[in-house]
Amino acid sequence: MLLALQDGFKPSVDRSDKYEVFNFFQTQIKKNHKSTGIYFDDLKKIRSILNEWFNDLEIYNALGYLFFAKQKDKPTIKEFINLLKKNKTEIKKHLKSKVKELFSVDITNLDFNNSNDKNSIHNVLLALSVFGEKTKFNYTSYNMGETWSLEHIFPQKPEELPHLLGSKDIDLLKSLCGDRLNSYEEIKDRIKPLYDILAPEMVYKSLVAKLKLEYCELNLDEKRILYRLIKSDRLNSIGNLALLICELTCKNNV
Repeated sequence: MLLALQDGFKPSVDRSDKYEVFNFFQTQIKKNHKSTGIYFDDLKKIRSILNEWFNDLEIYNALGYLFFAKQKDKPTIKEFINLLKKNKTEIKKHLKSKVKELFSVDITNLDFNNSNDKNSIHNVLLALSVFGEKTKFNYTSYNMGETWSLEHIFPQKPEELPHLLGSKDIDLLKSLCGDRLNSYEEIKDRIKPLYDILAPEMVYKSLVAKLKLEYCELNLDEKRILYRLIKSDRLNSIGNLALLICELTCKNNV
């Protein structure tokens, strides 16, 4: 297909004719535009270029990212035909500029509950997985069944929060609560709806003390108060979101 597109082939919209590429080459050869030998040499050149792209970490990851990122107008193979004639420096510069176009958003204000932000959130988190380490991202695994989805790192209900929390969990929770862990007097009105909790001030102080440890175990009352302290805008921000696949978290999350 690449060889045909490079030579001026224009596929039909419905692609109903499964032999249209073959027929294109037949017509070109009959009109003496090119011989089969020249086409074969061109095919070998394209194969060699694609092998170079596949083995170049920067080109492989950037090109794959552009095809799999969520965007209104998905790129087509035809849009990258001209890259076959460019050197690696030019190719990488072009791909970098295209990747940067997908980040023309203020990530600090992205909100999971805003449907218009979900594609941008997905693209940022996918970029962290693709470009986070100097390894080739497994696009085959990513594309299988399209089972990847945006999920909260910490759940939105206290009963779903794990009992035992590690240092990274605690750091994230403290960032989600902000200054609401500083004073009981300032937050006591927020936890009034939890009227069935006995001695809420003691539970609050116990929670604050535990969140100063390297790891801790929270009881249900502490979790319920904790969720009254978490700022909802932060709970749905990109800092508390991850791309999941088959119930496994991506290797690189925010």
